[in-house]
Amino acid sequence: SRTADRGFASRLRSELRARQARATRSLSWFDLELPVGPIRLVHDGELIHLVTNDLRRFDALVDEGLGFEPGFGDSKRVREAVSSVLAGRRRGSEVAFLGALSPFQQEVLRVTATIPKGQLRPYHWVARHAGSPGAVRAAGTALGHNPVPFVVPCHRVVRSDWTLGEYSAGGTEHSAYAMGAYV
Repeated sequence: SRTADRGFASRLRSELRARQARATRSLSWFDLELPVGPIRLVHDGELIHLVTNDLRRFDALVDEGLGFEPGFGDSKRVREAVSSVLAGRRRGSEVAFLGALSPFQQEVLRVTATIPKGQLRPYHWVARHAGSPGAVRAAGTALGHNPVPFVVPCHRVVRSDWTLGEYSAGGTEHSAYAMGAYV
């Protein structure tokens, strides 16, 4: 027997809203201070579209990732959602717009978002849980191109020998170890 997915309609509304915001260039950004430094979040008032900790490259990142530069605009709702994610009370994939990514990339990020705060998992674990156990390198590439680092914690994924790989928030310079259990 089939059971209704209670969150389906809500997720669909959020997805459509996010696509509309991109199409109409109705995105905004604000900075959030973390113990490891500031991050800049691009959002539509509900979902987060891009995150960077390299504020000097922000213009190039949004030009490449969105094709336009959003204006400044704070959002209490998004701030609270990110705070909830960083505190480990919510998954980043619930507040991130992943619809511009391939289905495999989306699944890699959804799986990565399940890694508990303060814990690490190897790339092969992510690939296996994303449904493609042989796609370890592809999972690593997906994580290396994560548009929403810190929100979806790619920094919690390590190589099979438990050493750090390169990921979208700056590699070893901003490692899971340097960030501690905070993120």
